[in-house]
Amino acid sequence: MVFKIKQYIICIFCLLPIFSEIIVAPVAVIRNDFGEFAAQFSIDNMINQTNNLVDFNSGVDDFDDFAALNPTATSNNVATQFFGENNNVGPIIDFDLGELFQISQLGLFNNQNRGFEDVDIFTATQADFSDAIFVGNFTFALSGDAAQDSPFEVRNLGNNIGQFVRFDVNSFGTNILGGKQITFGVNAASVPEPSVYLLLAFLLFLVFIKKNASPKPEKIKL
Repeated sequence: MVFKIKQYIICIFCLLPIFSEIIVAPVAVIRNDFGEFAAQFSIDNMINQTNNLVDFNSGVDDFDDFAALNPTATSNNVATQFFGENNNVGPIIDFDLGELFQISQLGLFNNQNRGFEDVDIFTATQADFSDAIFVGNFTFALSGDAAQDSPFEVRNLGNNIGQFVRFDVNSFGTNILGGKQITFGVNAASVPEPSVYLLLAFLLFLVFIKKNASPKPEKIKL
């Protein structure tokens, strides 16, 4: 019977999540202090893949595999991107990833002329950021060339559980903030159901009971 229990334990371990980095785009922008320069320069252009020249399947494709393609986004002269209002200094943009993830990487196609320069990034499980975790301060170098396609810039965010990501923007390229597609490298697996861990614990308990219930060999008296 013991061998069957051990087999079941192996099967349970197979059910536990295998973690891999996938690429996700936010499903919504829930706060944008910068406003929008015009309707065609909507903040949604940072999350809807209208400007990246290499597409990805959000929630499916591997983040590192996508980054290895050295993808780019359309130049600053192309309208399918985000522009804030003139002289609006924000400073907050909040992104909703749609569900809880372990967030470990940021991938950004930054506007090379008007883009983000210095940003404080936070993650949270609550939309109001009442439980915000400060991830760090991040800087981005701008070429200043409005005709240059934007490279995919990757930043390490550690490993923070959250659904919401906040950009607290300290500085950007010009008097108008410009932004393009933003992505995140996240843990592909959701938190396992508690029942999985309970079943595993029960099977380990059975092995423990079986081991301690086995008769000990009698000592042979000479």
